Amino acid sequence: MIKRIGRREARRASSEAGVALITALIVVFLATAAAVAMSERQLFDLRRAENLQRLDQGMLAIKGAEAWAQAALREDLVAHAGSARAARPWILPTTEIPGGTITAEIRDAGGCFNVNNLVDGTEPSAAGLERFRRLLLALSIDPKLANAVLDWIDADLNTTLPGGAEDDYYTRLDPPYRSPNRPIASLGELLKVNGMDTRTLERLRQYACALPGHTTINVNAANTLVLMSLDEGISKSTAESIIAMRNSHPFAQVADFLKRLLTVQVELSPDDLDVQSQYYEVLGRAKVGRVEVRATTLMARSDAGVQVVARRLGDEELATGDANE
Repeated sequence: MIKRIGRREARRASSEAGVALITALIVVFLATAAAVAMSERQLFDLRRAENLQRLDQGMLAIKGAEAWAQAALREDLVAHAGSARAARPWILPTTEIPGGTITAEIRDAGGCFNVNNLVDGTEPSAAGLERFRRLLLALSIDPKLANAVLDWIDADLNTTLPGGAEDDYYTRLDPPYRSPNRPIASLGELLKVNGMDTRTLERLRQYACALPGHTTINVNAANTLVLMSLDEGISKSTAESIIAMRNSHPFAQVADFLKRLLTVQVELSPDDLDVQSQYYEVLGRAKVGRVEVRATTLMARSDAGVQVVARRLGDEELATGDANE
């Protein structure tokens, strides 16, 4: 009897010891897991703080590139004393900054087709609409898209046919949304327009832009297709000859440009044209460690100076294309 009780006690003691060991192992495992989780969280927080710091450094570098662009544009204005000249890019080569690099480029935005020219004040612009249709045709894009873009930015809710769309169309989509009925700030906004897709937008970026309000087209900066869009009488060969001429002798006055077109019988209003540009875009790219910051800054230049109008982060550009394309 005593032996049986001893064996039971021994088994019980052994079982309790096993349970205690397993419990201890579980506690150690949980403590280790908690410590690893805390360590990973700390590492994540450190990396996040580091990336935020580098992002701040990148933004400071972008603002430095903007200051360089403003100085370059002011110096150019003084050097040429307001005289016309052919468009050219300014390049800030890759420059070392603390912990990384910065590079930037200034592009003349005066030669692109401003989609906000589809309206003049609060009313649709017939001339702007026709020019946009000609540009779309030259790019092998359905010209009905011009009506959809017009409806997107004009003030009324009247659908322009064929191809146009207003709230009665957009509110039936999934998810539904409404047309802004105002000028756009960037071409990327047009991705929501009826008939627009990413591929079409990328083709359009080389020739069109979104500038504040109604703007003129700089005939010393416009590329071949934009010149052709001005009037159906301007052929590709005529546009190419204009570009070849202005590269060596830029048009000093709009009247000189119109005189060059006398032989092709076009009807253009000088109020729609200019020989200088008001708007420029600065494409900046800063890289600090693993963080890269890209920005497109729109600047306006006048006798009063050079002002920053807008800044967009990311890869979207106003892309006005090659002036000689």
